[in-house]
Amino acid sequence: MSNPQELTTFAVKTYRYLRLSIVVVVMSLMASVLIERAHVSCWQGSISAYYYTPVQAMLVGALFAIGVSMIAIKGSTDREDMLLNIAGVLAPIVAFVPTSPSSRACTSAPFIGGNTEAYINNNVLALAIGGGLAIVVTIGVALLTHKAELRRPDSGSIIGILLGVALLAVGLVWYAFFRDSFLERAHGGAAVVMFFIIWVVMVFNARSAESPYRNIYTATAAAMVLSTIAVVVGGLIDNGWRHQILWLEILQLGAFAVYWLAQTFEHWEGGVPTGEAR
Repeated sequence: MSNPQELTTFAVKTYRYLRLSIVVVVMSLMASVLIERAHVSCWQGSISAYYYTPVQAMLVGALFAIGVSMIAIKGSTDREDMLLNIAGVLAPIVAFVPTSPSSRACTSAPFIGGNTEAYINNNVLALAIGGGLAIVVTIGVALLTHKAELRRPDSGSIIGILLGVALLAVGLVWYAFFRDSFLERAHGGAAVVMFFIIWVVMVFNARSAESPYRNIYTATAAAMVLSTIAVVVGGLIDNGWRHQILWLEILQLGAFAVYWLAQTFEHWEGGVPTGEAR
């Protein structure tokens, strides 16, 4: 029989390292982009466009790891937890459905992927199967351990399950019957919604956290808004600027990393809020 106190300690450490891993993964992705830039004389138009460079494995792996981490981390409230789950599901879509290449010449090695649609078909279908299995397992675990929760219409568990089913169903219909639209818009749409959800989560924490973390979350949320405005204005001023999305993604990911670093220290001793704190 495991010692409950030891299990609590292990759980706290797991959440601590899980949050820190998000920061490390973001920094690793940035490092990969900088390493590639050191070997060429130009930038791609966006971080997403580095899919067509040697950064590809790091880009896809980072987004997938971040997505899984956001799903695994329990939010401070049921509402926040559901939002993190949705953002976590969208992150692999951003990874598996690449944007159009901004400059095939701006790479230290030629892209050898060939037909990207074949990659997308395989990865999206595998993700859908994995998502379906996750939903089945979630329902099974809920039935076995939290039967009472499933009977409550306002239960976070049942709402989370329904949102997962809806998101999976909409994505599959879009992918199966509107393939061209999916290939063209799924990447950008998923990225925009994912970052918006992350911003909403920051706002929630900015309103509920205590100082100094409230100030940090307010600053990260504000940074996401201000960076978006600055990039849009910069693009309007300079019609020849071709790196708006690149800088927007860098600034957004920077705020994202700072947020998770602050979350790590805020919940350093407790893992996740429980009881009245939750």
